[in-house]
Amino acid sequence: ISPLRDRRRPPRYEVLVCMTDGAQLYTPQTFFAAAEANELMPELDQWVIRELMSTLRKRAAALRTGSWEFSINIAAQTLLTDQFSEYVLQELRSSAIPAGLLVFEVAESDAIEHQYSLSILAKRLHEAGCRLALDNCRAGLRTFDSVHKWPVSCLKIDGSLIRNIVTNYRYETQVRAVAEMAREMRIETVAECVESEGIRERLIGMGVDYVQGFHFGKPQPLRTLFTD
Repeated sequence: ISPLRDRRRPPRYEVLVCMTDGAQLYTPQTFFAAAEANELMPELDQWVIRELMSTLRKRAAALRTGSWEFSINIAAQTLLTDQFSEYVLQELRSSAIPAGLLVFEVAESDAIEHQYSLSILAKRLHEAGCRLALDNCRAGLRTFDSVHKWPVSCLKIDGSLIRNIVTNYRYETQVRAVAEMAREMRIETVAECVESEGIRERLIGMGVDYVQGFHFGKPQPLRTLFTD
């Protein structure tokens, strides 16, 4: 997740999960449906957090120097799990990782559908020092109706809008409006699915804070981020 408006800011990273059978790598799209059908998403989200924190604990000194942030996706099923916030707090208590380096991403549609559950989770995470981001945002004014309810620090603008801003003025106008309103509310913005230099250049004049996509790098194992 690369800075766009202020290039002096350090990059950020989104934590993804893949599966492997030793010979082939499987993306989330190939197994999330099965995990959801078997109500395994809370366990999967906890596993991701546990593995991330285990890796970061070994690199605590580098983290304090780099001031990086790590975004973690939270599934709808996880939002409805009463024990999840306590699990996160316990992981934070047992580590030397500053809570402010963790950003929990919730899809905008899940946030709107499960407002009460998100309110409880957001309050506990915010009190602990973590940050909250709304992911896949494309609802326009409904997005800003939502952010008043929770301590949201970042809006991630959906890739279906970003991919078309060069060729479709309607999408460009919508992205520009979201960025402007977010800036007035002191909420950061991230443009998702930036896959070309043309899109990056068009975003520069729209007031978007960060950009994310294959134009800046493809997913890599977390360990490759750290160099001795």
